[in-house]
Amino acid sequence: MRICRIILSVLLVCLSLLTACSQPTDEEVYYKIQKKLGELETYECTTKVSAVNGEETTEYVYKQYFKNPNSYRLELILPEATKGNLMVSNGKMAWVYSPSINHTYKIDSVEKLQNELLFIGFFMKNYMSSKESDITSDTINKEQFIVITTDIPGGNYYFSKQKLWFDRNELVPTQLEILDEQNKIVFKVHYEDFIFNPKLDDGIFHLNIQPE
Repeated sequence: MRICRIILSVLLVCLSLLTACSQPTDEEVYYKIQKKLGELETYECTTKVSAVNGEETTEYVYKQYFKNPNSYRLELILPEATKGNLMVSNGKMAWVYSPSINHTYKIDSVEKLQNELLFIGFFMKNYMSSKESDITSDTINKEQFIVITTDIPGGNYYFSKQKLWFDRNELVPTQLEILDEQNKIVFKVHYEDFIFNPKLDDGIFHLNIQPE
């Protein structure tokens, strides 16, 4: 019996070692993430956005669409009072439509910057052009993530850095933070139901409503 226990213990140790050896390294996972992002042409997802202003936090839920290189669409789902508000960019111009007052207006550069920072596509552009970036790992509720941190080129005090979490196993983005120069969170974004490279009609990135 004692010999059987020793053999069983040895087998369990060997199995643990084999399992550990079979796990890809952070570098290998990061390479897979880079490859997947390099193949990203379109995506769609639901985003839960927390906007932090001092002690106050405002929550929003959007349906988000993106097409390379810089076309996007944001459909506001919550809060209920502004549900249906729509922001659309065809890569050249960006507009906001408010159905409650049937009004369309062109957004300024500050609004455009804030909203573009919520998109994975624009995060990748910032990452590729930034001179400062960092790759780390993180564990949240026993789930493992690769975290990419990058400066925002041309950013300001309020929009200084972005941090993007990728699920280590599923290789999908799960969370994004936008930080100010003091590393305080300005926006926190959670991505849900993320779909890589869906077929998107170009028409969703245009507004047929004439601006007033």
